[in-house]
Amino acid sequence: MNGEENKVQFGLSDGHYATSTYDSQTKQYTYGTVKDYPGQVNLNLPAKIAEIIKYADNIAYYKNVKNNGFEGDMEVVLVPDSFRVDVLGDTIDETSGDLLQNADALTKEFAYGFKINGDPHDRKFWLYRCSAGRPALSARSTEENVEIPNETMSLTVMPRLNDKFVLRAAYPSSPHYDTWFDEVVQPSASGNQEDEEEETQGQS
Repeated sequence: MNGEENKVQFGLSDGHYATSTYDSQTKQYTYGTVKDYPGQVNLNLPAKIAEIIKYADNIAYYKNVKNNGFEGDMEVVLVPDSFRVDVLGDTIDETSGDLLQNADALTKEFAYGFKINGDPHDRKFWLYRCSAGRPALSARSTEENVEIPNETMSLTVMPRLNDKFVLRAAYPSSPHYDTWFDEVVQPSASGNQEDEEEETQGQS
């Protein structure tokens, strides 16, 4: 591996999302228009792993872990109405412009993109297959010192159904870096080698 790697990472910014659709016939994902998701505060996504243990000869003969993605929560200043409509299934009343929430509405899967600062390099990410829960409805009376509450919603990141990819991350030298949020950067259709080479170059 060439070049200097990050020793630490800090800061969260440049939130984006795009709805995703999976075609079970072609076994391909398509992603909608990438939209801004402003107001990122905190992202807490512990890894979901499954232990694989095979016992033989009275010992743990083989042990490994399976990557099942991540599960945690995302905290923002305020969930955008566009995200509520595109992903959470809310609707906008055509006459009044009011936001409507229906108990029977189903959520949609989406890709989530963001940037994390590093000591030598800021790194950009796409989480390919995400599912979000609804944020709580909360507010408080204004006091002498105004405290603005944040909104938190659960976030599950799953492997893609066709190729099991979970995320993609790039350093500034990646050929995709400057246009990272123009569209969701997918793995190549021909296989993994091209992507692995690009990401290795991106770390230089």
